[in-house]
Amino acid sequence: MSIGNNPTPTALIDIGSATSNNAQLRLRSSSGVNPSTPNNGDLWWNGNSLFFNNGTNSVDLLDFYKSGGSSGFVQLSPNTAQTDVGSDPLINLQANGNIASSVLQVDENGLGNPNLLSLSVSSLPRFRITNDGKLESYINGVSQAFSISYNTSTLVPAGIVISNSSTGEIINAIDLSDSKIRNAVNIGNNNIQMADNGTVSIVNSSGNQVLQVSDISVNFGGVVESGEVVSRNSYFGEEFSRDRANVVADAVYAWGDYQQFAVDENVNCVFSTVDDAVNGIGRVSVAAAGSSCLAYHGSGVGDPQLQFNMYNLPLVIMKVRPSAVGTGQNFWVGLSTQAFATDSPPLNGVYFIRGPSNVWTGVTTSGGTSTYTSCSGQAISTSQFALLKIETRSVTEVRFYVDANVSDGVQWFECGVSSTNIFTGNMTSLIMSSSTTAGFNLDIDYYRIWQDDSLYQDTTEGHTNEKDTGNKKDSSMDNLEFVTEEITQFE
Repeated sequence: MSIGNNPTPTALIDIGSATSNNAQLRLRSSSGVNPSTPNNGDLWWNGNSLFFNNGTNSVDLLDFYKSGGSSGFVQLSPNTAQTDVGSDPLINLQANGNIASSVLQVDENGLGNPNLLSLSVSSLPRFRITNDGKLESYINGVSQAFSISYNTSTLVPAGIVISNSSTGEIINAIDLSDSKIRNAVNIGNNNIQMADNGTVSIVNSSGNQVLQVSDISVNFGGVVESGEVVSRNSYFGEEFSRDRANVVADAVYAWGDYQQFAVDENVNCVFSTVDDAVNGIGRVSVAAAGSSCLAYHGSGVGDPQLQFNMYNLPLVIMKVRPSAVGTGQNFWVGLSTQAFATDSPPLNGVYFIRGPSNVWTGVTTSGGTSTYTSCSGQAISTSQFALLKIETRSVTEVRFYVDANVSDGVQWFECGVSSTNIFTGNMTSLIMSSSTTAGFNLDIDYYRIWQDDSLYQDTTEGHTNEKDTGNKKDSSMDNLEFVTEEITQFE
């Protein structure tokens, strides 16, 4: 039967197209009256609901709620129970070719506050994406165990929170940006981050504090408090806090708070502790033009005490300030086999120098062949101390760090990584300077070394041991590129 001027109907009832004046079909309202025994396939409008009978239930096609109380516009249910896990999913979204649009999109109009996605088991929630962008998971449908929230003003992740939903206590939090003090990890910068001027504590299950970290100031840095902090590694440190007579000649057990440094002068040098200097400062002075000065660990004059080895992964931190920079003033600070002062670089060692353009430069050298790692842009200051760090990850990986001016707080700049010309024999401490003019000073606030106090290492040629491969390696900067250049001598 054709309705609406359709001469060739293709169905039992074929209704013509709607016009600007008439719809295709109109169902008159029954004013709330519903059939008492509807037939399978019946459709009717009662003035409020558009019902369709599927043979079992009368379903309101316009309502959010269907028979049985299940929420949603569409309800999917298998005819029989599935026994093969993973086969015949209720919803299977597939793209046969490359697509540019989203495979699945939910676009809520923002007028309400419904969850964008809710996954449940036996009506107990397991996972939700909320209207404001939080990801939440639940244990037994009740206890909130994990959530990711976003900062509504910056639209960046504000945190991954593991919490107790009953008490609101934060068990763990990552990269939180609110005012609460929690442990936080800024993944992008590989930093552990806390609130400015804040305090982070580690407490035991009884609430007793076992460790506290406090942000004191930008310049001072942080304070770590605990009952005792134990280092398992060997350590040497010189603070230059004790006033002693100047040393003006070659000597062993001569310079420093407890005279642990031996010294060697090539012509005329003075090794001293600066009077009334804040923090205590050791000074190596070139007293005559063309002189070279060296401080090292020695068991006798000219006999170095070789107690540091790259297999033991030494970490060296020094606070250093030269009084001048230029082609006539040179210095070397770190580790070497040197026992005699000279104006030439050590034949073996790992240390910092004044590099081209007067920037801090890290060096690894073995047998007189060197690899130079420039700390690009880190100019040497003659008025402010620089903090220098040599970090040995393995006998094939040495990293150099510098803060060229510690007066504004410590922020490490990673100069780069050296993997060649790394001397693996035993070494001693190295503080050496030379100048073509008299009056050049090299000031040392402190000189500190830590190294693994493992068993004695065989340093003969070709030696290998498990530290070469067994040492833990931080891969967070593996994607950074650094340029090193092999040269034999700076002009």
